[in-house]
Amino acid sequence: MGDGAKRYLKLQLNCKYYYLIGRFLMENRPKFLKNMLELHDNWMRDEQIRARIVNERVRFVYATSWSAFVALSRMFEGAGAEERAGMEEAFRDALLIHGEQALEDVFSETFLTRFWSDVMSGLQRGKIKSRFFDVRHVQVVEDGCLKEVTAGDDNAIKVCYIAPKSIFDDYAQDLRSRGESPPLDLRDLRREMGKEPYWIAAPTREPRVHRARINGSLQTCWVISLERNGSGSHVFPFGEEPRTNPRS
Repeated sequence: MGDGAKRYLKLQLNCKYYYLIGRFLMENRPKFLKNMLELHDNWMRDEQIRARIVNERVRFVYATSWSAFVALSRMFEGAGAEERAGMEEAFRDALLIHGEQALEDVFSETFLTRFWSDVMSGLQRGKIKSRFFDVRHVQVVEDGCLKEVTAGDDNAIKVCYIAPKSIFDDYAQDLRSRGESPPLDLRDLRREMGKEPYWIAAPTREPRVHRARINGSLQTCWVISLERNGSGSHVFPFGEEPRTNPRS
């Protein structure tokens, strides 16, 4: 952005005064904190931002950068204040683009991503049985329970029911055959998956689990969404890949 060499020279000339920013911030901590928290909360709640940066942890990091910088900038009145205010939208857009890129980088490195990559690979190679997955259309009804419906019905969403224990056993066996072992156990996977936007939470009433008939028996299941977000991408990053017992 702009002339980097010129900007660097200006920083070098003015750096001896930067301690004054820290002093000002310490002297005005209550006001700064109040303004920052309001901006932070607005960023985390913004529907457009939530659609573009779906991971809450990544969104939180960029919310902190945005809210701290803008809150402090707005506290400096006088020369340059209007110019800085006019640049806020461009700064916000730049952070969103960077956040989307960071989300891709972070996601590619997580154990959860590795799990799904290994599962999809196992499915393609026949090492994990497709009968432990079942794609359906449902409605989310009272208390978070799921009611099976037909595609196109009002409020119908496309989901995939998963028999977790059976899939994990196949997944672990496939890893062991290649001299590897699962980096997370089944409980850890469930905990991490519960933080993701594609996870369909269990009902709030007893027995507080999703149950469905898979592979001929009624089982406790995990359920993930195969819907798309506001930008048109699947909330489940591998949403294009499963080809498992589709049901209308």
